Amino acid sequence: MNRFHVASAMFMLAASSAMASPDKGPRVLSADASTAAPASQQTTVQPSDYVTGAWSLYRSVFMTPEGRIVDRENGLVSHSEGQGYGMLIAVASDDQPGFETLWSWTERQLKVRDDNLAAWKWDPTKTPHVTDMNNATDGDLLIAWALLRAYRKWGIREYLRESQAIVGDIVRHATADSPLGKVLLPGVQGFAAVDRSDGPVVNLSYWIFPAIAELGEAMPDLRDLHLEQSGIAMLKRIATSKEKLPSDWTSLAGGNPEPADGFSPTFGYNAVRIPLYLAWGPDVDPKLLRSLGKPWSNEGEAGLAAVDVTTGKYTEPMIGTGYEAIRDVISCSLTGNGSIRRAKRFEISTYFSSTLQILSLMALSERYPQCF
Repeated sequence: MNRFHVASAMFMLAASSAMASPDKGPRVLSADASTAAPASQQTTVQPSDYVTGAWSLYRSVFMTPEGRIVDRENGLVSHSEGQGYGMLIAVASDDQPGFETLWSWTERQLKVRDDNLAAWKWDPTKTPHVTDMNNATDGDLLIAWALLRAYRKWGIREYLRESQAIVGDIVRHATADSPLGKVLLPGVQGFAAVDRSDGPVVNLSYWIFPAIAELGEAMPDLRDLHLEQSGIAMLKRIATSKEKLPSDWTSLAGGNPEPADGFSPTFGYNAVRIPLYLAWGPDVDPKLLRSLGKPWSNEGEAGLAAVDVTTGKYTEPMIGTGYEAIRDVISCSLTGNGSIRRAKRFEISTYFSSTLQILSLMALSERYPQCF
């Protein structure tokens, strides 16, 4: 029995206990690896066990038997981002059957373009289920990263070939020149300078710094684009601008990053991932990370809120343990210690918040195990 099965059993026991406990509010599936079994039955809990146990619970709620991750709050759709996240977490949890099921569904249902990239959205209510053939480049990066890690963990060379093919087409079709260097386009269509008067338009949460670094080590074509440098350059330029924080969608048409036309100028549900990816990556700039952590300094009832970057005003509360878990990652990265109690107690809530919480656990276990 590997650690996936041990940690899964421990977490499911704790989750069952949590579900059976009476409470006055809405019930939330939750578990904590450190208390998931009686002391006499526990093995030594490793940081990665928090990821493995959380994945077991997450998989039981969000993954169908066919292998699709379901966004329950968004019309039960699936998307390449969710498939990539699921595959990545399955590898981290040493869940090879789960990974293979996810990848098989992704290949059959989303790899329907003429290139090696994935269609971004699958809708169970539409026929055909894919109605928009555009890709989402962060989803492609996540899938390629998961495949590379799967190859390294289980030695299946086909996973490496698939990862290389995806990365090759990201480089060929989903990058563009900018005054700050090569940048990732959010999709092949619709974001370049030829597509928009304020193009290129980028989404800085698509700079998944640990993925770009790992894939770049294995694939020189990606490494030679120096995407990490362009992402950091944009974030630093924004940190010293009047906006201070990146909006979800950013125009580079004028040379300096600024909120893109037609999008809300908000540090919101996209941009919230930027400090997580920065802290998870190989080169952390503490000053920049501290600046990106400012939305978490809103210590009101909500804890975290979206920010209108043009006014600095908090707009919408972002409620969920996944958002609070990112605060733990920021704190641990900046201090080298500190409490990560929010991240450690995994809770099933929305698809996105639950996913962010497991990603935070992965970042902590891989980069900051001393904080457990």
